[in-house]
Amino acid sequence: MPSPGPEPLDDIDREYLEATQAISEAKATEELLMHPNSLLPKKALFERYQNEMQQKFVLFRRRQTNGALKLAESLTELIERQPELFSDEDFTEIDQIAALSDKIASDEMGYSEHIARGGNLQEFAGVSDSIIDKLYLAAKELYGQKRFSDAADAFYFLAGLNGEIAAFWLGLANAEFNRQQFKEALAAYNNVTQAVGYDLTVHIPISRCYKALGETDKALNTLDVGIAAANESQEYADLKSRLEEEKLHLEHTST
Repeated sequence: MPSPGPEPLDDIDREYLEATQAISEAKATEELLMHPNSLLPKKALFERYQNEMQQKFVLFRRRQTNGALKLAESLTELIERQPELFSDEDFTEIDQIAALSDKIASDEMGYSEHIARGGNLQEFAGVSDSIIDKLYLAAKELYGQKRFSDAADAFYFLAGLNGEIAAFWLGLANAEFNRQQFKEALAAYNNVTQAVGYDLTVHIPISRCYKALGETDKALNTLDVGIAAANESQEYADLKSRLEEEKLHLEHTST
């Protein structure tokens, strides 16, 4: 199974909803201040921005749906090439993932209590680590085919199933990096660096993300963080050299 990583997110959908609600309220308040004589009452303003927020939320959920669909496509290809990897029980568990939305809807209280106890969607769906490993293989297939947008959605879906697995965040980060979505890549790389004993080489793509965004100081700083961590053990000597070379190159190209 991919190595465990950062602490799970409490509830990705709820956090997103709360954030967008805060944004919608701020926009409404700003418009009221700027246009105090507006014919639109305050309630109408909030409703308008909440409608905009709901549309964004639909897009957010659509990304998870697309990730699940692309994983299903990739699994089909894997099954055709390596049928020995899959048993009848595996297909039953995969069906449980497909029925996850219905299960949540039919047991909202049980779902809420499960999440409140620190549980994740993988557990709630009753999906084994073995199936998670196969879904990970399917996501890696998409990445290996350079279908970076589909791979990003697939890893995004997997991170939603179990946010404790650092490999999911790394896959998402690398896919976002390759499609030049550098802010999204940075957010995912940040989750990778929360894992105990994470691969210090991630400081190189993190640095390149910052450079692409025009934040050279942060690009240099993250390399310094990696170098300092590499100093703690002799086994990281080669890695330290790579980080130092990356820093020298960045300093040279930034002058």
